[in-house]
Amino acid sequence: MSIKNLQDFSLEQQVSELFIVKINSNNLTDREKKTIEDIAPGGFLFSNISNMKAGKELCEELERIVQSSKKTTP
Repeated sequence: MSIKNLQDFSLEQQVSELFIVKINSNNLTDREKKTIEDIAPGGFLFSNISNMKAGKELCEELERIVQSSKKTTP
């Protein structure tokens, strides 16, 4: 993953970077996945993650969702 200069982002992408989404469990619902995909937030706050392995898997899933949404955003 490359780090982009914020100036290279569209206004919509810049605003989405201001959002932090709280994740309350190891499993994301379809609605949560869709919301994350639509927003492409700048960060996440985790709570109630059962163990390190589950947390790592969740982070990987979130990264895939956000990266795929950024590819489709103009």
